[in-house]
Amino acid sequence: MAAQEAQQKYRFDDAKLQQYWQAWKKEPTSANLKELMQQAQPIIDYAIHYYASDLAAVPSLRLQAKALVLDSMHKFDPSKGSLVNYLLLNLQRLQRYAGQERRMLHQSERMAMQLQAIEKATQELLASLGRPPTTQELADYLGLSTEQIRLMRQQSKLPVPAAAMPSEDVVPQTLSSRNAELEELLKYCYDESDAIDKYIIESKFGLFGSPIRQNTEIAKQFNISPAAITKRLDNINKRLMRLAELLR
Repeated sequence: MAAQEAQQKYRFDDAKLQQYWQAWKKEPTSANLKELMQQAQPIIDYAIHYYASDLAAVPSLRLQAKALVLDSMHKFDPSKGSLVNYLLLNLQRLQRYAGQERRMLHQSERMAMQLQAIEKATQELLASLGRPPTTQELADYLGLSTEQIRLMRQQSKLPVPAAAMPSEDVVPQTLSSRNAELEELLKYCYDESDAIDKYIIESKFGLFGSPIRQNTEIAKQFNISPAAITKRLDNINKRLMRLAELLR
């Protein structure tokens, strides 16, 4: 729709709008600015409807529109024509912001679906196994790789320690600063472990993007004592140290 058609349909009054603009330019008070922005509201509504009607309820888009209008108010030169047309011209940039918002919303929806898929599979495996599933079991159940599970968790903004960084009370000091090597050692150790040790490695080192868990939480999930978890951790640490020595 052309600017002239928009003015007719939405009854934009350029002369009245410029009066409020002149009053604000003469006395740039917050009260005058508020009245000016109120007069510009129909233009904002029209632009949102025209460029992004599907996102009309998204607060951030309306804030972007208001920011564009405010910026235009500061830059407007009345000697060059209509203020309404100038605002409409600058509000065309909403198309770009709308595209960004759509991508973000689509990504959020996709992330939510990924989380739901992982959660559903976790609950189903928990019921059938009688214990929390490992990431490998989840991956096998969903027909994915452990790397895909890691990426899904990461993209869904679950707690993901950078480069599988373990908690300080778990990993030997000689390994704590060598994250890339540590991750390879962990994966090797993981492959050679039973289900409980696999879950412990994931939960204490954040392997495959797993959330970090406390010993007491892990113990409760497997119905064993926290001391048993500590003992298993000690053995895992010893295995990691032996692997590290072999690779030196």
